[in-house]
Amino acid sequence: MPDFAFEVAPNDAATCKSLIKKFETEGLELTLDVAGTTARCVRPSKRSRLGYVNVFHYYFRSTERMFEFCDKHLVDLEAKREYKAKRAAEKKERIEMARNSVIVDDIFVSSWGYEQTNVDAFQVVEKKGNASVVLRPIACRAVEGTEISHGMAQNVVPVHNAFIGEETITKRITEYGIKINSYSSAFQWDGKREFYNSWYA
Repeated sequence: MPDFAFEVAPNDAATCKSLIKKFETEGLELTLDVAGTTARCVRPSKRSRLGYVNVFHYYFRSTERMFEFCDKHLVDLEAKREYKAKRAAEKKERIEMARNSVIVDDIFVSSWGYEQTNVDAFQVVEKKGNASVVLRPIACRAVEGTEISHGMAQNVVPVHNAFIGEETITKRITEYGIKINSYSSAFQWDGKREFYNSWYA
């Protein structure tokens, strides 16, 4: 794609070359038509049928506005990059804090369901490194006085060491708890919260 195949003022030519070079460092191809005050930017893409994806293609009232727009686009790209880096660092910190907070014997609870609400509880029986835990299912008990009048719903809480069978599962700790499967995640229990459990359909 040509840069600008026409005669332009020296200052404009220098600005064009500078902008085109800066866009190249961002993996973008910039074409500037100073005479027509038009700027077009594409991103090369092997997946695209045309071999590129349009980023922008605008006409401006003056070269000054065109150059200002291109400069701002570069500033916005840098701001977006810094924002993503900040979010990534914050996420990493949250994951690290979550993983550091988990110890053996901690309990995780998963509440899930549509027409009924199921409650599954798990106890940490082993911690592998700082990222994964071995979980073993445990039973829940009904909280006295919470049974609903129709008799098919109540509040429950996990029972420490009330293991159900010998089977265990190994899962990774994320910033938002532990993903048990495609439809449920388990969260660290504070030892107080009660969970609504219903078994009517």
